[in-house]
Amino acid sequence: MDTLTVSRVFAIAVREVMPTLVRRRQSYTFAEHRCAWLIGSRGRMVETGIRRLALCASDILRQGFVAFGARVRPSRPSGCTLHVRIAGAGPLRPHGDVERALSELGLEAEAGDTGGSAQLRRAHGTCPATQAHVEFAGLPLAGFIFNAAYTLRDASELEPQPSDATARAGRAPRLWLLQPDALNAASITAQAQSHGWATSQALRFNVLPTDTTLSVGADMSSTDDKWLRTLSAEQKLFGGPFSVTGSVSETASGEMSKSLRAGFKRTW
Repeated sequence: MDTLTVSRVFAIAVREVMPTLVRRRQSYTFAEHRCAWLIGSRGRMVETGIRRLALCASDILRQGFVAFGARVRPSRPSGCTLHVRIAGAGPLRPHGDVERALSELGLEAEAGDTGGSAQLRRAHGTCPATQAHVEFAGLPLAGFIFNAAYTLRDASELEPQPSDATARAGRAPRLWLLQPDALNAASITAQAQSHGWATSQALRFNVLPTDTTLSVGADMSSTDDKWLRTLSAEQKLFGGPFSVTGSVSETASGEMSKSLRAGFKRTW
């Protein structure tokens, strides 16, 4: 893992938590920004730290929606800081359960937190393995936010390749990505963007109780001069083998393209 990027380490950490989210019927989304940095020698520790934070987030949420986000900022004189935010929307578990989960992370409640049903709870601490500073804020009936900052002194940024007239003319190389794992696909695409490939931004919502997936995004390639918006919805039928997908997307000419597809998938 030491040769992986920050993007991949973050994706792996969140992917490991997905079975728990699905089992608890918690919906989720995933996003990252500027994570094309080689993480150096601390990759495994950072992955473990993020995974523990994500599991804690799932533990304290009774039901609802979890959003995982990561952003990298360069540090001086070298390396970078990885900022991870995990936010949950929905009612939290009882005060005692939340306190135990935060205690396992080494977080201490701030003064004045009495665990009232409508009171804002705050806690902070330092991850012993990664020395990351972690902050927590939550409302029992509304949700929570975790913020963690991981200092990576030996990380190095992957150099982007500048675009030129040839790329703008449409002769730039193209990336064809066949990846059944959505998180790995998002991670690989983010790394490819820094090297002149086509760019795609998307926000994907998985509504687990109804097996519905909603996706809102925008795409741009080397031949386009603006973002082209897309909206799609996928509904699984009969427990998963069959699905129906409807999508609306903007074209370069400004017109809207509409499609409706039916699919069947079987794993053996």
